[in-house]
Amino acid sequence: MNTPTSEVLNLAADLLERREWTQGNPGMLVSESDPLCIMGAIGAAAGVTETLRWSTTETLYYQPAVERCPAHAAVVAHLGDRIEDVGSRILVEAEVQLWEWNDAPGRTAAEVIEVLRAAAAVEAAREDSLDRTRLMSLVAEAEANAS
Repeated sequence: MNTPTSEVLNLAADLLERREWTQGNPGMLVSESDPLCIMGAIGAAAGVTETLRWSTTETLYYQPAVERCPAHAAVVAHLGDRIEDVGSRILVEAEVQLWEWNDAPGRTAAEVIEVLRAAAAVEAAREDSLDRTRLMSLVAEAEANAS
């Protein structure tokens, strides 16, 4: 069974509170005790074990499995246009990446944790709505089969 996205996001925020938040490459190296960036926290919370992939210049780093994680997509969706408001514009595939938002000058741990918690709340509401919809569908199906 997959862990709900809201739980992954809350766990990522918990990890940042326990292990501390950082910016840059060290935050992507997911060990048991090192500080984490937003990408490292999402990866650790989601149980991602895929190794980092580096560019030839070693200035561009990302974890493809984290970028495919529903929790990553939820944070990007929650940030919306705000993710475009980062100080540097290192473009990867024509869009600003979540790690760039994390690494923007002046970004704080409190902001990152707040965004993770807010995205978790949005996802929890969405998950709850989907659960109610599924339940109503199952009840309707059971009533139809009983007739």
